[in-house]
Amino acid sequence: MRRKVLLSGACILSSVLILLLLLNTHKIVILLFLFAARALLCAIFQLNYIMTSEAYPTTFRAIAMGTGTSFCRLGGLLVPYVAQVLVIENPIAAMCLLGGLVFLAGVAAALLPFETKGAQLKESHSLRQNEPEGKA
Repeated sequence: MRRKVLLSGACILSSVLILLLLLNTHKIVILLFLFAARALLCAIFQLNYIMTSEAYPTTFRAIAMGTGTSFCRLGGLLVPYVAQVLVIENPIAAMCLLGGLVFLAGVAAALLPFETKGAQLKESHSLRQNEPEGKA
């Protein structure tokens, strides 16, 4: 299967599972939704890591991976606030915020301009398109 489809589908399915946490049902069903959403979010992180490393040439790969990791860390700082404080104050707003952000990530993944599966990894990025890479 294509990586874009997997990434987009996992984002959209996890956003649905996050919103299903609002249902007033048995605790075991809520736990199943929670663990399924968590598993999909872990899969999204791994797919993101794979696709980012394949999308950029070696010369930019470290910057791309560092930027992606920094946004992950920022999310790691903000989500506990949303998950613990906002869920107690207003659970509907918290789940809609989290589910909506993951859904928007799925839409963005579906709109990526290219597929990375089977693509050759670029070793460098030439700023001048008409010159060979060895000349500067």
